[in-house]
Amino acid sequence: MRKRIYRVEMLLLSGVLGFLGFSCSDQFGETPDMYGTPVTHFIIKGAVTDESGKPIKGIRVITNYRHQYNENAFTDTLYTNEKGQFENVKQYFPSVPNEIETEFTDMDGEQNGGSFKSEIQEKTKSDFVQTKEGKGFFSGEFTLTIKQILKKIK
Repeated sequence: MRKRIYRVEMLLLSGVLGFLGFSCSDQFGETPDMYGTPVTHFIIKGAVTDESGKPIKGIRVITNYRHQYNENAFTDTLYTNEKGQFENVKQYFPSVPNEIETEFTDMDGEQNGGSFKSEIQEKTKSDFVQTKEGKGFFSGEFTLTIKQILKKIK
């Protein structure tokens, strides 16, 4: 008998919850219903060259992202390719970071054409350029391009 009462209660509860779930949607199509987390895509890309403009391969690029809600949101490490370029695509909640600190370090010494002095660049949210419009919970896509010139250690 208890199992039967339990089943009836569950069926009634399921029906009520189902009704409540469907009743929250817009019946008239005026606004889309959205469920989820706001998200922003952002791209950090750039190039590293020496003072003469020659690309430097194998430079370690450490990027520290700081957001208003989290002092050190996350850190990424990349390396430049043969053309001295690097690129990182991220998805973040709810928007682009407020501050970005990027450190450029020569890791292989003389192998890439000389030993280069490490440099740090500080960027802010205002340095990003919006490259794709957002809609709904998607806030859009933002790109930050960094050009870094490293000096040889003499």
